[in-house]
Amino acid sequence: MSEDIDTLLRQWRTDCATKLETGERELAAAQTAVADARAADAIAGERWREVNSRVTGALRIGNFINQGATAPIAGPVAGVLAVEKRARDTAAGALTRAKREVESRQFRLADLRDALAQLDRALMPPAVPATAVVAPFEVDHIIEFPSRGAVVA
Repeated sequence: MSEDIDTLLRQWRTDCATKLETGERELAAAQTAVADARAADAIAGERWREVNSRVTGALRIGNFINQGATAPIAGPVAGVLAVEKRARDTAAGALTRAKREVESRQFRLADLRDALAQLDRALMPPAVPATAVVAPFEVDHIIEFPSRGAVVA
């Protein structure tokens, strides 16, 4: 019976080890995806800031007296801004998803490492309980009390 359990535990350990190796490779790929998404997000964010800055600058009208006034934005220009904003938001969303995927994979790998450690402990032979052996002690001096007699200390 215990051989069946040992075999089962070894099989589970092998499965966990295989999943751990696969997970580590997938984690490396996910970290690469985060780096790519971060670069795409930086490019899209910079492009959005540039387009927005130029359009906002083009909409300012007036002289130094009414510096805060802006012209209404034209439909086609608003469409361009909307497209660029969508591209920026899409890149930011892809970066967030990639980061969450990495965190999820790291959590799963930590769980697999814990499972391997537990299975390793389960596969160890049970410890033989040590019997308590009391070493004999020697009396090095005797204390005498007048009312009770001799006491060993």
